[in-house]
Amino acid sequence: MRPTAEAYPRQTHPFLTLGRLAPGADLETAQEELSAIAADLEATYPENEARGVNLEAYSDVVFGPVRSALLLLLGAVALVLLVACANVANLLLAESSVRMREVAVRQAFGASDGLIRRQFLVESLLLTGLGTVAGVALAYGGLDLMVAFAPDDLPRLSSAELDLRVLAFTAGLGGAVAVLFGLLPSIQSRGLDLQGILKGQGSTRGTEGRAVRRYRSGLVVAEIALAVALVVGAGILVRSFWELQAVDLGFGTAGILKAEYELPSSQYSGLPEINDFHQRFLERARQIPGVEAAAVAAQHPLDPGFTNSFTIVGREAQSRDHPEIRTRFISPGYLDVVRLPLLEGRAIEDGDLPDGPKVGVINQTAASRYFGDAGAVGQEMRFWGQTWRVVGVMGDERFRGPDRENEPAIYVSTSQLPWPRVTVLLRSDLDAPALTVEAGRILRELDPGLVLFDPVSLTSMLQESVSRPRFTATLLGLFAGLAMLLAMIGVYGVLNYAVVRRAPEVGIRLALGASRGDVFKEVVGEGLRVTALGAALGAAMALATSRLLQGLVFGISATDGTTYAVVIGLVLSAAVLASTFPALRASRTNPVALLKAE
Repeated sequence: MRPTAEAYPRQTHPFLTLGRLAPGADLETAQEELSAIAADLEATYPENEARGVNLEAYSDVVFGPVRSALLLLLGAVALVLLVACANVANLLLAESSVRMREVAVRQAFGASDGLIRRQFLVESLLLTGLGTVAGVALAYGGLDLMVAFAPDDLPRLSSAELDLRVLAFTAGLGGAVAVLFGLLPSIQSRGLDLQGILKGQGSTRGTEGRAVRRYRSGLVVAEIALAVALVVGAGILVRSFWELQAVDLGFGTAGILKAEYELPSSQYSGLPEINDFHQRFLERARQIPGVEAAAVAAQHPLDPGFTNSFTIVGREAQSRDHPEIRTRFISPGYLDVVRLPLLEGRAIEDGDLPDGPKVGVINQTAASRYFGDAGAVGQEMRFWGQTWRVVGVMGDERFRGPDRENEPAIYVSTSQLPWPRVTVLLRSDLDAPALTVEAGRILRELDPGLVLFDPVSLTSMLQESVSRPRFTATLLGLFAGLAMLLAMIGVYGVLNYAVVRRAPEVGIRLALGASRGDVFKEVVGEGLRVTALGAALGAAMALATSRLLQGLVFGISATDGTTYAVVIGLVLSAAVLASTFPALRASRTNPVALLKAE
C-alpha cells in the first residue's frame, strides 16, 4: 500500500494502524507518546488540527462487540444447569423419602452412616456420569450445527471445539453435582426413628416431615424464579430483534445483486481508462434481460465506508465543530438501483465529468444538520483540498446497519475520481447465481483478465448484518424454554408426589363429604401459589440484572413492562396446566377402596 498525496491528501484518513506495545509498556504510556506526536503533526500541518490519536486494545476491538452477548449466554447456561440440579434434587429427595424404610432396615442390621452415604454417592455418581457422557455426546454432535448457525464474524469461531479443557471442566462439574446429589439423601437419613419406621412396615406410605416438604417446595420456587428471569431476558431480546427487523433502512434490498471487480493499475493507470471501462460494463449490464437498473460504487448500501474532515465554504470556523462526514462514491443510476428518493435538486449524472465542476449529493441527515432551513443545494463543501458543490439532497441510508442512527453523508461521482476497485449493484428479477454468471461473462468479454468476485444478494447481506442479535436471541430463547420446561416438570413432580403421599388424607376428606371440585381447586391452588412466588422472585431477579441487557437491546427498554406481564401470564398458565393432572388424580381418588387398603 503506497498512498500518494494525490490519491490520499492529508485530510483523508481511511486507514487503521496496528502496533505492538514494547515489553513493559502499557496503553496509557503509548497514548501519551502518540498524543505528543499528533500534537507535533497538528502544529506542522494545520489541516490536522484537532485530529489527535486514540488507542484501543486490539482484544477490545475484536471481542468487545460480542463479549456481553457471550457472557450473557454463559450465564444462561449456568441458570439452566441450576434449574436442572434443583429438579434432580427434588426427585432424589422424593425417592429417598420412599427409601427411608430400606435405610432403616440396613441400619438395623448394622450398616453405618458412612456405608449408607457411600451407597447413595455411588448411585449418584453413576447417574450423573451417564448424564455427563450423554451431554458431551450431544454437544459433540451439535457443535457443527451451532457453528453453522453462529454469525461468521464471531471471533475465533473456527477454533471452537471440545478440547481437553472443556472435557475436564465438564467432568469436574459433573463430579461436583454428583457429590451434592449423593449427600442430600444421606443427610436426610440421619437421625431416623428406626423403631417407628420398622413398626409401620405394613404401610407403604408415611408422613413426610413439614421441613422436607418446605425444602422441596423451595426448590421448585427457585427453579421457577431462575426460569422466569431467563424467559424475561429472552423475551426482551426477541422483542428487540423484532424491532430491529422492522427498521426502515431507507433503501430496498430485494432483487439486488452485489459483486466486485478491480482494474489492475498496469493497464488502467488513468482516470479516462477507468471511467471508460466502468461505463462500457454498465452499458452491457443494463442490456441483460431482466435487469432493471445497474450502477457501480465504492461502497454498497450496507458498507459504512469511511469518513472525512470537511469545511463548509463561508463557515470555516464553525465547521471545526462538525463531526466528520461519510464520503461515498457512486455512478449515475445508483438511486434507481437501491430506490432511494431524491428530495431536492438533482442526482449524480453522466455529465459530471473529471474536467467539470466537482459536485456532490448529500443525504437528508447532512442537509438538516449542516444547513437547516437555509437550503443545501448550491452550498459548497471542501475536503481533499477541493471544493464540491451540493447539487441535490437524497434520502438516508442506514449503511451502518439497522441498529445505528443515520449519519451525515455526501455522495460524489466515481467519474470525478479514479476508483479502480468498485462494487457492482444490479437490480433484477433473475436469481443471484444466474445474474452472477451473466455479469461475469460480460466482464470477461471486456477484459479476459478480470474476474467478478464476492457475489451476494443484498437481502442475504442484510440478514447477515443482524446475525449477532438473532444468534443471541435464539440461543437465549432455547435456554429459557428448556429452563421453563424443567421448572414446570418440577411443579408437576412436586404436586404429583404430594398427591400420592396425601392419598389417605384425601380419601378421608372425600369420605367425610368433601367435594371432588374442592380437592381439585386445592391442588391447582397450591401449584399456583408456588408458581406465583417463583414468578415474583424471577421478575425481581430480571429487574436487578436488566443492566446486563442494556447494550444488547434496540427499540425497547431492558425493563419493558409488556414483556414482563406476558411472561408472568404465560408462566401462570403453564403452572395451571402442570397442576391439572395431579389435581385430576387427587379428585378421582376412590375413598372406599383406599380406606380398605389402609
